[in-house]
Amino acid sequence: MSNEVSAKPTAPQPADFSLAVTPSSRVMLRGSATTYTVTVTAVNGFTGLVNLSSSISPSATGVTMGFNPSGVTPGTSGSSTLPVGTTRKTAKGTYTITVTGISGSLVHSATVTLTLR
Repeated sequence: MSNEVSAKPTAPQPADFSLAVTPSSRVMLRGSATTYTVTVTAVNGFTGLVNLSSSISPSATGVTMGFNPSGVTPGTSGSSTLPVGTTRKTAKGTYTITVTGISGSLVHSATVTLTLR
């Protein structure tokens, strides 16, 4: 019997990024605005530009969303804000906002909720 263990070299992990949005939920009155923070974190030496986009479901009249900035190069970590505005005509209810980060073939998404009263 031999006590030798054969080790296989592990392949290096590909560069990637992770995406998180805070807070996970907000409650506010129609006609007001709020801001979410989007954090992009480099994984395994990722250095690319991550372009951000957002969508809301169900669709809502009078909701405005836009990133500042719209793209993040994380280094180790980078962030953007997502201001969300509503009007008095926006329907009451709970909405899901999906934030998507894209860099080449890498795509990651995170969701948060917005409840309008």
